Amino acid sequence: MRRWGWVVIIAGVAAVMSVLAVQWRERFFAGGAPAPPARGVRIDRIGWIGSPGPLSTAHAKLSDDCQACHVPFHRVADLKCRGCHARNTELVERRATAFHAQASGCSTCHVEHQGRGARISRMEHAIVHPSVACTACHFDRHQARLGTACATCHLSETWKVAGYRHPSPRSHVCFECHQPPPSHFMMHFEMMDRMVTGQRDATVDQCFRCHTTDHWNDIKGVGFYKHH
Repeated sequence: MRRWGWVVIIAGVAAVMSVLAVQWRERFFAGGAPAPPARGVRIDRIGWIGSPGPLSTAHAKLSDDCQACHVPFHRVADLKCRGCHARNTELVERRATAFHAQASGCSTCHVEHQGRGARISRMEHAIVHPSVACTACHFDRHQARLGTACATCHLSETWKVAGYRHPSPRSHVCFECHQPPPSHFMMHFEMMDRMVTGQRDATVDQCFRCHTTDHWNDIKGVGFYKHH
């Protein structure tokens, strides 16, 4: 029986060490072990030993309640995250963050225990599923006139197009990329816009007759003009 007793003890110690090793994998091996809790701060000592680091300011109130996010011997459960954030209507109503309504794998983008001042939201385009269109998060300023293959011109690191040069001010193909405002398709265009510019016979697709390429409101022969 003594022999089996030692086996049980060794197995128990190995199990505990395995749990601690998993929890510390991101911090301990990089030399960033968490500092002990300050004197007077109420926190579970066992929780501190197993913690890979302090929580961010947003989650600081959960520092002494590991089970608010964790399930024993498992990764952070998405169900735990939804329990607090499901009522965040602002998150799902904004165009740029509405995808959270169907999101899963919260810890893929949101990583905790990086310190009080850490920003726990990280956006990596590489993890976005190929079926998710760019316009699911980004507003298409081209209004679909250039198609949906955004990666043809844009990179995920920056929205600016490398090496792009606007066509010459003498170009007459503005209408291929730019969509006139709604007022240009109403009487406002004939009664106001053409009167201001002096181009009384200009048509809506002849943008170059009135506009410069420096700024949309920089009108030829008039200067910067804003009538609203």
